[in-house]
Amino acid sequence: MKKGKKWNKMLLAAALTLGLVLAGCASVTGAALNSGPAKTVYGQGQELELAGIKAEVNYSNGKVKYQDIKDSAISGYDKHTPGTQTVHVNITNFWGTTIGTGTFEVRVAPLLSIAVASPPSQKSFKQGEDLNADGLSVRGAWDEIGEGAIPASEWTLSGYDKDKYGNQTVTVSFEGKTANFTVSVMRMVALSLTKPANKTRYFTGNSIDLSGLALTGTFMDGENPVQLPVAVKSENVSGFDSSYVGRQKVTITVAGNSVSYDVTVEKADPVPAALQGRWYRDKDRKNLAFEFTGDAYKVSIVQNKVRSVANGVIHFENNAGESQGSVRYSIETEVPYEKLTIKHIDYNGLVRVDETTYWRIRGQK
Repeated sequence: MKKGKKWNKMLLAAALTLGLVLAGCASVTGAALNSGPAKTVYGQGQELELAGIKAEVNYSNGKVKYQDIKDSAISGYDKHTPGTQTVHVNITNFWGTTIGTGTFEVRVAPLLSIAVASPPSQKSFKQGEDLNADGLSVRGAWDEIGEGAIPASEWTLSGYDKDKYGNQTVTVSFEGKTANFTVSVMRMVALSLTKPANKTRYFTGNSIDLSGLALTGTFMDGENPVQLPVAVKSENVSGFDSSYVGRQKVTITVAGNSVSYDVTVEKADPVPAALQGRWYRDKDRKNLAFEFTGDAYKVSIVQNKVRSVANGVIHFENNAGESQGSVRYSIETEVPYEKLTIKHIDYNGLVRVDETTYWRIRGQK
């Protein structure tokens, strides 16, 4: 039996035992709401709060048990529609079986308006730069309940165009109401390559790596040119094709300005049948685990500290599970691939492990 299933059965048995003890081995005779929510009036767009909602469960031996109500047991609430609403509660036992129902009423007060309490901390942006709304605070005014803050997860922004320079009006929207604030975008007049990416040598099948790439843009702040760093995203990159062997020109384009640098793509050595495999990190991301498989042999999984040199043993066995001996190995970083050195094996070459990772295999005596 698998550990997960065994553990689930143990938990179920424990819960059942606890339920029988609490109920005095009696059966449920009925269940109803004992109390409704502590909060009964909400502003349009606000989530229902379950604090205070309790169900009363009655047993045949006269005992009573009180339980909280979960989200899955609630239906009928619509935060977008003003007015009085009847909320339905489905009371269930441990196994999810319905043992009773109930209802309570709440009122949703209409939203009258929203306003920008404080604009974003950053008011000036570089052409090609995404809007940064940090510091933006929005408040709403509702009938009956007055004013209150609107969480950032609830409102949306529109009207900002990172490729358009000049003053722009950004609109905040929430439950059909809007408010505005203004930002300015500096025009980019030139883009220069401060430092090319660290990785300029690739093998077929690799993905492009922009680590280390640094760009500088010249922007007009009023009448004055200023030089500022420019962030790069994958959407700004063109010209790289990992299926094409040879020299390539990678182009970075931001706000209509472009720079380029050269990379080289080499053809990877074919994977020998007996050394096909995969690598991955464990769930704690502390170890690097690798596994080789082949037509005649398979290799047990071994683990090492990530990015460190360590010696160990790979154990071989055939498809019948019989031991076929072992070899020693070491792993070290050798850009642009991981290097796996295996002793006592007659192979030298580059092994493709996945789309972005290669291991250099070197036979040693």
